[in-house]
Amino acid sequence: MPIYEYECRNCGEIYDALRNLHDDDREVECPRCGEKDSWRRISLTVSDANKSPGGCGGGRRGPMRFG
Repeated sequence: MPIYEYECRNCGEIYDALRNLHDDDREVECPRCGEKDSWRRISLTVSDANKSPGGCGGGRRGPMRFG
């Protein structure tokens, strides 16, 4: 099951939730205020472009920055 990032429309809390692919987003409950009115945010992943092919070792540069 994937982990999605949500933002509560009521209080603005940003939180993660482990969800089944077929779960309805309207049923996600905010951990701060308890409202079920949250929207799924687009999450960016961080990647190190200089890592070796085996996934070991690190590059000289830090993670990619977007924006």
